[in-house]
Amino acid sequence: MNKSLLPWTKLVLAVSAVVLCVFGLSWLVAPGFVNTILWPPPFEPIPALWLRYDAALYLAMGFGGLYALLQNDWIGARTYLAITGPYIVMNVLLTLVAAITSSGVPAVMWLYVALALLYLPAVVWTWLRETA
Repeated sequence: MNKSLLPWTKLVLAVSAVVLCVFGLSWLVAPGFVNTILWPPPFEPIPALWLRYDAALYLAMGFGGLYALLQNDWIGARTYLAITGPYIVMNVLLTLVAAITSSGVPAVMWLYVALALLYLPAVVWTWLRETA
């Protein structure tokens, strides 16, 4: 039988799931806000339908994190983190590619990178603590 998750793991799961749900909901209900604040020029506006697809993805991942939190075992948590960790790494790499290859990257994108650089060590630390 699996032991309960450590408090740090629960915090990482909860924060991750809430952030994903907040982004997902914003994309679902406020495409104008997304295209002016969260994804501003010089990037092209994201069509509303595409935002809904992204919202569905983020909400599904967020609910997956909440479900892993409710399961309160490492099997569910590590599955969730094994999906979100690489996803965040790919987003950081794409942001860096955009910074190198485009005429400019909005400041909000660097905020995303900063948040990712907080999240990724938290995932690694969680993994190390839970598997020790």
